[in-house]
Amino acid sequence: MRLSDEGFGVLRDEARARCGVVLEPDTRALLEARLEPLTAELGLESLDALARRVAADPACAERAVEALCNHETSFFRDVTPFEVLRAVLAPALHARRPAGQPLVVWSAAASTGQEAYSAAITLTEALAGVGRPVRVIATDLARDVLARAAAGRYGQLEVNRGLPAAHLLRHFVRQGLDWVVRDEVRALVEVRRLNLVEARRYDLPPVDVALLRNVLIYFDLDTRRAVLERLRQVLRPDGALILGAAETPLQVDDAFEWVPAACGGGHYRLRVSPGGEAPGAVARA
Repeated sequence: MRLSDEGFGVLRDEARARCGVVLEPDTRALLEARLEPLTAELGLESLDALARRVAADPACAERAVEALCNHETSFFRDVTPFEVLRAVLAPALHARRPAGQPLVVWSAAASTGQEAYSAAITLTEALAGVGRPVRVIATDLARDVLARAAAGRYGQLEVNRGLPAAHLLRHFVRQGLDWVVRDEVRALVEVRRLNLVEARRYDLPPVDVALLRNVLIYFDLDTRRAVLERLRQVLRPDGALILGAAETPLQVDDAFEWVPAACGGGHYRLRVSPGGEAPGAVARA
């Protein structure tokens, strides 16, 4: 199916308004491929017919925008962020937190949940034996991928992408042709719907580590600034922000600074003012 210039304009505007994603003209072929299943499901004869439905029906527009978003993910994607979480952040945050207080990790744009479960597994193993509770909150705007994240069920090809065999055998059980996250790990992950752009304030508890990886690259400058400003309201003053390798908040939000890690990579943290307070950080316990 092909999409006319007019139809592309409708979908481009809806995507930008509803989720902040900027669709460039050279993404049209990808957009068409992602929308063909929804067009067929709705019994429409063309992508232009879908665009007309989107313009007239907010519920259809929401479904189309969810389908347009990039849901690419895998277990332990890029490896280094999880090594930073294991070797640097987990022990440091554990040492600074009161006994019994959970370490809260937010996996934003979590898609089908591989990143959230990778974080849960990493913290479970890094904090084994110290009695520190762990809470991982996985959010996304697309309901279908959130349903898969909540189920914690993955096919063989999905577990083959980045999941070490030792983790697979220790933290998953085989059910038919699929692998399912064990109950004790799945219990650590809470799945919520959250639109980073539409929400004026993120309904989250104070966050110790925010994984906002490979998200900001799809936004324009103003949207990046707005998302980072809202993130600062939930990130603890000594918390950590981990972005994708091609992303940085520097020159977008000067409240952040880079902290390199001896194991490679690193994270961003809120700058501390001379008065000892981080700008825009949560004051809640």
